[in-house]
Amino acid sequence: MADEHGFYLDYQRKRKVRISKKVSWQDRYGNYHDLDYVLERGGTEDTLGLPVAFIEIAWRRYTKHSRNKVQEIEGALIPLADTYSHLNPFLGAILAGVFTQGALDQLESKGFKILYLKSMKIS
Repeated sequence: MADEHGFYLDYQRKRKVRISKKVSWQDRYGNYHDLDYVLERGGTEDTLGLPVAFIEIAWRRYTKHSRNKVQEIEGALIPLADTYSHLNPFLGAILAGVFTQGALDQLESKGFKILYLKSMKIS
């Protein structure tokens, strides 16, 4: 999909433009956030592009900590969305396993698009 739309897909691995394998972006407050995936406009192996999408992935076996996990996702992506608001980045979460409806609603209320793979057993 990234190639089809002319974006660079960044994920955790070695990349010449970074000093570590982590995909880490800085918000306007000087805080760094480690992310799962970022789609960049104009990005290459050697050049950091402009973020067009921030996407996090999570799974939970039980609902007990599902609200905490979505708050962790929010805590990473909302400051970045604010920092890059002039680019209007897509905020996405791919969630699998068991999440409460309240946790899902919380993310949606903040403008996240969710792909939820509901499953009672993940192998």
